[in-house]
Amino acid sequence: MSNREDIVPFIRARYDADEDAARSLAPGAWRFEGGAVLDEAGPVARVEEGADAVGRHVARHDPASVVRGLAVRRALFDVHNTSPIDDTAWFLLRVMASEYRQHDDFRPEWAVIG
Repeated sequence: MSNREDIVPFIRARYDADEDAARSLAPGAWRFEGGAVLDEAGPVARVEEGADAVGRHVARHDPASVVRGLAVRRALFDVHNTSPIDDTAWFLLRVMASEYRQHDDFRPEWAVIG
């Protein structure tokens, strides 16, 4: 496969893995309160004293938020996943793939940002 053909399954696999990970956790909105990240049932995680910023960050990126964000990314991906992949779509797919530049299967030639 060419670079342009390889990037599509790479992105799709990363989105699928992110969604699987998010859905494996407690659903619903999370919040940070009293040193713990909480869902409707109670504590999901506790943070060390003085690490409130970590707790707020974790709560902000709860599984429901991750799944919503992936739905947006997938919609953009579907619009730009054309055949053949033109230059504009190629650039945008490379931007999408760049989010996963730390992944072992990411190719340096795909890098657009960071």
